[in-house]
Amino acid sequence: MGGDGRVTLAIGRDHDALTEGQRDPTALALAAGLLAGPLPGLPLYELTCGRRRPPGQGSHGVTQYLISFGAHAMDHIPGEDMPAVAKAAHAVVQEAINAGVLVCTGGLEDQRTSIVTTDGTVTGGPYPEAIGGLTVVEVPSREEALEWAARIAVACRCAQEVRAIGPDPELDEMLRQTDRRR
Repeated sequence: MGGDGRVTLAIGRDHDALTEGQRDPTALALAAGLLAGPLPGLPLYELTCGRRRPPGQGSHGVTQYLISFGAHAMDHIPGEDMPAVAKAAHAVVQEAINAGVLVCTGGLEDQRTSIVTTDGTVTGGPYPEAIGGLTVVEVPSREEALEWAARIAVACRCAQEVRAIGPDPELDEMLRQTDRRR
């Protein structure tokens, strides 16, 4: 836990590198978007969509893909069906964790955004209209990313958008250097 009372979690292909103490089920569920918002008596959790090693673009032959759905894509689902949707979504997340392809996942809170300008000024922005939830997977091909998107679409009962995250060799090198220092 950091000095500010928050816990930072790293979930992804290197989840086996986490210690047992870092695998708190409540924290993992929260980070994976399986629980919404803070729990009474617990600190706010911060999800780090990070890795202990650099993205595989190039050297490992894999690419990260953003799989997402719109802010109102699940509005058609009756409230009484949401537990079944959550159970199905959790099952797909567990499959992705077991397959070693999950980088991060979660739903965005239905709250106003904060806009931070280049001079550091913070203003209130609009309510989210673009993305309601997201999953990032790291897989060898677009076809495999589309297969994961299809599983998520069935579980969440809504269409998914799939986009490759572009390679950044300079970022990969920065992450490699950080790993060497550990």
